[in-house]
Amino acid sequence: MADRISRIRIEGIRSLAKVDVPLRPLTVLIGENGTGKSSFIEALELLRRLPGPNFIRELSTEHGGLRTLLTDGEKRITLGVEVTSDLPEDTLAYSITIGLSGEFPSIEREQLVKDPGASIGLDCLYRDGPVVQALDQATLKMVDVPDIKPNQPLISAYLPPQPAIARMKGMLERIAVHLPFPVTPSWAAGGRQRSPLREPATIVPAERLERYGENLASAYQALRNNFSPQHWQETLEYIRLGLGESVQDVQVRTDPGGGRVAIALRFSELSQPVPAVAISDGMLAYLAHVALFRLNGGESLIAFDEPEQHLHPRLLARMVGFYEAISASRPVILATQSDRVLDALATPENSAVLLELDEARHAEFRWPDPVSLRKWLDHFAGFAEMRSSGHESSFFTAPLPGTT
Repeated sequence: MADRISRIRIEGIRSLAKVDVPLRPLTVLIGENGTGKSSFIEALELLRRLPGPNFIRELSTEHGGLRTLLTDGEKRITLGVEVTSDLPEDTLAYSITIGLSGEFPSIEREQLVKDPGASIGLDCLYRDGPVVQALDQATLKMVDVPDIKPNQPLISAYLPPQPAIARMKGMLERIAVHLPFPVTPSWAAGGRQRSPLREPATIVPAERLERYGENLASAYQALRNNFSPQHWQETLEYIRLGLGESVQDVQVRTDPGGGRVAIALRFSELSQPVPAVAISDGMLAYLAHVALFRLNGGESLIAFDEPEQHLHPRLLARMVGFYEAISASRPVILATQSDRVLDALATPENSAVLLELDEARHAEFRWPDPVSLRKWLDHFAGFAEMRSSGHESSFFTAPLPGTT
């Protein structure tokens, strides 16, 4: 088994005062508005940005600053991730704590430990205030690391080379966080930014679908040209499963101005392909989900906030199937408001996690209890019907495995 992100720890971020979430292959976060689903997705984006050179600056420019993230009454946030592999002793646990120094964020503590479950784990990185150390591979001793900027995460810094750092850094960098695809028609966009899925874009090499589907045309160019003819025909079959057998092809057409491309759908009943600007919202979003699924860009984790937007129930069921398939090789986290997503899950009892607020407005994460779930299923048609009737608290009674 390759490295896999197996656990996410978050403290001090809005309603996520202290959560420790073991990841199943597919984790579907459900719950009322304001319970922390989107904050959990944002925390994953913070983890993705950590290895970059401008993390602290982006904390302010992209996330509104530390104060906008903090749980009421808290002064610091902690982000943690656990990576497992074939052998227990190869497990890595990384965490970073960021607090306020005056009005500005400051890294207070950071640590990377190999084999954290052992009685004495092996420190690979360690920072506590001004103390900054890293493991020397030759001597297996911690050595002081000079010339580290005060607010530079160690995971992004130049340090004595060691496999554990490279492994964790690579896993964080390859986290992919997606938000609903912006498919607003050009005529409705007005003065706002138009949908990147509909507008011609510069053709660039595509290894994965970028956030918002900004490289959708390049993604389909790659799917057609960079894989086997069989892979392309299978991709078309997935498209036909959702959009109908009359879909003949997905074309990547050059803009008349040159240098830019956009997709178009060819249907057997029509004499001309349908350009991206005229494709329906749901069909265009579905094409983006297919591209994300079929490119398989080596992500370490895929997270998607409200992936159901714009999709007809039939397309939604196909989309859920894509993410269930992806989860066989790396964890997938979906945050949703849709009961139909629950109905489409093959085993919702193994995937769904309910977020509820306690009396302090802190999020609690709960799995469905199998015994209670079976009793309730005797009275309702399905998982989603029970939840929409307001009974989710009656069978989401099991605490997250491995938590107290």
